[in-house]
Amino acid sequence: MREYSFSYYENKEEKQGKFKISEPVFDETKKCYFVEVYCSIDNRSHKIFGVDEKQSLELAQKFFKERYKNYGIKSKDI
Repeated sequence: MREYSFSYYENKEEKQGKFKISEPVFDETKKCYFVEVYCSIDNRSHKIFGVDEKQSLELAQKFFKERYKNYGIKSKDI
């Protein structure tokens, strides 16, 4: 599992958060790879599907940046 730490703003208050991405797993029924992502901002998990391992990881990072773009996130790793 990959884990990233970041800082973000909520109600003008700086907070620390975590973003976790599981290792890519092949789904036999859907014939594609997926990763499960978790973010501590809203304590929710999501499954991100891709055609291969690399794409599923890239889509997970894009998902994070797009979904939480209004939080003023500061992280160079994600």
